[in-house]
Amino acid sequence: MYNCLFGDWGINQIMKKLLLLTLIILSFTSCRTKYFCTFSSSIVDVQPANGIIDTSKNKYEDEHIEITWTMIERGFAFKLFNKSNNPLIIDWNKISYINTDGVSESIIHTGVKYIKRYEQQQSSTIPPHASIVDILTPADNVYYYNYGQFGSGWSEKNLFPYYTKNTEERNSWKKYFLGKSVSIYFPLQTNEQEIVYTFIFKIDRMHVIQHNPDKKYIATETQDFPLK
Repeated sequence: MYNCLFGDWGINQIMKKLLLLTLIILSFTSCRTKYFCTFSSSIVDVQPANGIIDTSKNKYEDEHIEITWTMIERGFAFKLFNKSNNPLIIDWNKISYINTDGVSESIIHTGVKYIKRYEQQQSSTIPPHASIVDILTPADNVYYYNYGQFGSGWSEKNLFPYYTKNTEERNSWKKYFLGKSVSIYFPLQTNEQEIVYTFIFKIDRMHVIQHNPDKKYIATETQDFPLK
């Protein structure tokens, strides 16, 4: 049918124009500035206030535990050392993440199947003078995607916005998140009692990888983005 209407020459001309249009669209898209953003935090308070906080190392220590935290893109990683002579029990179902809006969210930890993210989790025991390393992720941030022929599977959302092509949106993230606090509600059970910790973190840095033009920079509450 197409050969009857246009002939081979006509089809070739149409294909050339479509290819040219595609290249023009791609050139405009690729020329836009892109921002890839991550945030970092520092521990600023622990309740109950019975121990020592080392903000520079994101570490807390008291007579029972020594714990070091790292906020990663999709949750909080930690290493917990049991200083006591008794085992410590972590009931993962009691731990929660409190976001910047003050909303409490249930968590999952390493090893939990995504499809079972809302089911009861088995407790973990830390023997005396032993450590555990794990990662906490909000259960609501886990989702299933299905892109048809492009694939499907499970993934996790970042704790904070990550990607934008909009400079004003990048600026709004700095204004909204920097200086705010998040916290981890973290009960631990000993042979004698339950110790309820709340670790409070201040979001203090925004790390930006920018493409076109390519550069890297960090913003804080008092340090703004470069002008260009």
